[in-house]
Amino acid sequence: MNAYSDFKLAWHLGALAALREGRLCHPCHLYLFPTSACNLRCVGCINGGSTRTLARPPHAALDRDFMITLLRDFAELGGRAVQFSGGGEPTRNPDFFAAVDEAAALSLSIGLVTNGVLGDERRARLLERLPFFTWIRVSVDAPDRETYRVRRGADAFTEVLDLLCVLHARRAKVSANYLVDSTTTADEIFQAAALAQNLDVPFRFAVRHVNYSPPRLAPEVLSTLASVAGPRVINSVPARLRQLEERNSHPAGECGMMYLAPVVASDGVLYACCLTAYDPRFALVDLRKTRLRDWWYSAARGQQASTWNAAVRCRGVACIHSGKNKLFRNLVRDVPDDVDFV
Repeated sequence: MNAYSDFKLAWHLGALAALREGRLCHPCHLYLFPTSACNLRCVGCINGGSTRTLARPPHAALDRDFMITLLRDFAELGGRAVQFSGGGEPTRNPDFFAAVDEAAALSLSIGLVTNGVLGDERRARLLERLPFFTWIRVSVDAPDRETYRVRRGADAFTEVLDLLCVLHARRAKVSANYLVDSTTTADEIFQAAALAQNLDVPFRFAVRHVNYSPPRLAPEVLSTLASVAGPRVINSVPARLRQLEERNSHPAGECGMMYLAPVVASDGVLYACCLTAYDPRFALVDLRKTRLRDWWYSAARGQQASTWNAAVRCRGVACIHSGKNKLFRNLVRDVPDDVDFV
């Protein structure tokens, strides 16, 4: 359950020490979106434009050379982990597995967020590389076949559950994402929680929203989520609702994640965070024109980072890193004078 802990930030002591000393730190965690293409048609998908500021270009994809160069630059800079995710389905990029192989060769920790609808060939290639992955997260979002078909536009519920079973049987660190919104019922939560127990796979419940507007969840849904939470049911809904409510009164002035976790989307641009990808207001540098290794410690990047006021620039964005940024301020910017006195 602590896989989602904000306190993981505190383990990156070298990076935090550099920032306390006023230096730019090495990157730690790369978010890489290989493609915006997807094989599903989910209700409320940001690819379909339900979140205007995050609408993806419909057929953008990173090529093999770009991804390999990016991963090599990231590793050379001291990066440790890469997460393949994004608004599209990462495995739909024809060069996805070449990028995974390169990340493994560079000894990077690898995470994958996937819809699990892979087909026989991609599934076989994924399972061949299973030892490469630190974790795999599969989006489910439905407790049964018919609900899945309606919400995700495909009759693939059985395929997704079978993949979860196979990954669990092969001792992969696997979990499932489950989004809730105003259509979610308490009975559905009970069914999904039972599914998590039967599969022996953690289900993480989060919130589906449109343009950062919090959905109206029935009180019985919230109480049911609280009652079933445990080792196999992770309830992230309350925290996400708070973040959605705070979107216009940003608690963070400085965004620590901009120093630690670069986000490269399928258009080849590096953005401020994973929530603002594809929004030109949050574009930091076009990596199709400038390599990451040349930009990361540059004066232009330092000036950009030092003048970025998240409280102003990110107003209206429901920041998922608010907890990490609070800890960032405590460990980097608001260090007590008498820190030696524990």
